[in-house]
Amino acid sequence: MSKNVLVTGAARGFGFLLCKLHLENGDRVFAAVRATNDQLNELAKQYDRLTIVTCDVASTESTEAGMRDVIGKVDHLDILYNNAAINNDDAKCTLPDTDLDDYVRIYNTNAVGAMRAIKAALPLLKKGALICNISSEAGSISSQVWRTAELSYCMSKAAMNMSARILANYFRPQGIRFLSVHPGWMRTDMGTQAADIDPMESAKPTFDMALNIDKLSPEIEFLDYTGEPRGW
Repeated sequence: MSKNVLVTGAARGFGFLLCKLHLENGDRVFAAVRATNDQLNELAKQYDRLTIVTCDVASTESTEAGMRDVIGKVDHLDILYNNAAINNDDAKCTLPDTDLDDYVRIYNTNAVGAMRAIKAALPLLKKGALICNISSEAGSISSQVWRTAELSYCMSKAAMNMSARILANYFRPQGIRFLSVHPGWMRTDMGTQAADIDPMESAKPTFDMALNIDKLSPEIEFLDYTGEPRGW
């Protein structure tokens, strides 16, 4: 049975691949992007089940407007992927050289942006829906803190993880699942070509987990793309 799927940050990399996999699966896909590109436009020519939605999750107005377009076309979403994320140019800088004033921009997109998408999509989120946050081990406090830099990105993902834990409690009585996935260090624009994972190596198992969420224990809320649980 086909599903209604929305992916934020869908213009390239991991988000684009999630769109492509769901389209190949026969699903109806909404690609939420700040701006479209040739790659996404070509995919839309191949699949009439793909709708490109202008949606900048850093803006409440843009997010709500984009979601109204979706609400006008379907009555529910089966899967919402919160994939949109940014990093800053001095991501590898340690504290003395980092631009603290830029942290708000990173936090606004990576942490608050996901909540904007969820809030705007509330009329479409019904029993059986899955909210899948594309998070990162960078946001884990319990066992993964080894860095001496990248504060802004790590802090934004830790905030995203906290929102996921609270919202999972909120949505559980409504029969809506919440899942946070660490996709690994991928060869994308953000991850750079120095990364060790091809994006499809991560996108395909993440896609499989989302489609088969009922087979995953409700107690598991944060894991990596291989299915290994992660510590918050």
